[in-house]
Amino acid sequence: MKNLKKFLLIVGLPFLSISCLDDEPVHDNVTFHYKQIDSVHIEQINPIYQVTKIKTFFTKNNSCEHFADYDYGIFGNIRHVTMITAKFNDQACNEIVQVDSAYLNFRPEQRGNYIFKFWAGNDENNEPIFIEKEIYIP
Repeated sequence: MKNLKKFLLIVGLPFLSISCLDDEPVHDNVTFHYKQIDSVHIEQINPIYQVTKIKTFFTKNNSCEHFADYDYGIFGNIRHVTMITAKFNDQACNEIVQVDSAYLNFRPEQRGNYIFKFWAGNDENNEPIFIEKEIYIP
């Protein structure tokens, strides 16, 4: 029994030290922002288990701003989509107004109607505005 405890201590100790390593990437020079989506284009709707590409367009305000990801909420058959952009703060940025695009890959596992609500900013009362697209997945 004494040998079993020693064995478990020797084998288990490295696993404890691995979990304490600070190996998370550092993003001190990057800031993330929600970015309004200007327009949406769905070219081809594919059947279940296949990817339907949804192209979203947004306006960049400077040369350091880039698409990062989508914030994606699922509520039944309704999808709320907000774009996230990253700005690299350690670069020299040029002030520009430029339209850019990114793709949202939608791979449903059920047939039926889906409603997408793409965040397009807020109105004068600070209420969210959405671009709504409804698609049927065969």
